[in-house]
Amino acid sequence: MEHLPDLEQFERGVQMSGFETGDRQSVPPFTCYLIGRDSFLIPCGEVLLARNCQILGIISTGESIVSWANNYNIPWIEPTDDLYKFLSQEPCDYLFSISNSIILTQEIIDLPKRGAINCHDALLPKYRGLNAPAWAIFYREPIHGVTWHRVTTQIDGGDILKQGSFQLDDDETTLSLSVRCYEEILKLFETLVDELATDKVTIAKQDLARRSYFGRTHKPTPGCILSWSWSAEQIEAMVRSLTFGDYENSIGLPKLAIGNELIIVTEVAILDVRSQSPAGSIVEIGCSRLTIATASNDLLLLAV
Repeated sequence: MEHLPDLEQFERGVQMSGFETGDRQSVPPFTCYLIGRDSFLIPCGEVLLARNCQILGIISTGESIVSWANNYNIPWIEPTDDLYKFLSQEPCDYLFSISNSIILTQEIIDLPKRGAINCHDALLPKYRGLNAPAWAIFYREPIHGVTWHRVTTQIDGGDILKQGSFQLDDDETTLSLSVRCYEEILKLFETLVDELATDKVTIAKQDLARRSYFGRTHKPTPGCILSWSWSAEQIEAMVRSLTFGDYENSIGLPKLAIGNELIIVTEVAILDVRSQSPAGSIVEIGCSRLTIATASNDLLLLAV
């Protein structure tokens, strides 16, 4: 069901968002709809309003987005409502998909006159799909980044509009990298909006020969069980890649298998000692900690 403001709220919201009744101000650079999660959507919405762009409606959920939309008198619906009906009620220039997990149909993609645009937390064409920061850490990438791109029916396969990259820290976790991606996405969005408003966007085709994709069922190992035949560096990277903090972890937690028992491992440290015992051997047992031999160095499990 669509949620619309009353007339008094509308008058107040129009003034707050940079417009005045009676068409006394200039036409906005462009009009748009937003779809996605409130944590990303709200700051991007603030960027749009600060540049006098008109947000025609929002598709999202959560108390914070409801409060924010009502504060600016922007109509909104739940993602489970009729998206096509809502988006087609008033013509728009752009549809911004911001941390959005809903796959858009061609019918919806075709609605905005100037295109649908999505943000992705990786340097496309690599790491398309889900949990890109986790996979970048698991594969020990030295550099990561984010992409704003056109939406097509091919997941994360559209033309690139904006990219930003940065070096990964040695102790990077999915939690810390997700925060850095969030900051880079927002920073790039400010520039992208300015370029869209002045028709100065540089478009680049993706090199699909370099693409990789990770879906919801992909895991580093079956059940995310640590493999002791790996080097200590690879095992440590796997643990960091599965450290999501408060973010949703759809991959799983790293586990140590001892007989028929599985123990969750949350932190490890690589020791400056080459393993002398066969990989997987317990070298030392302490209080809430284990030292285990790997294919390279001994690995200290600090939190088990």
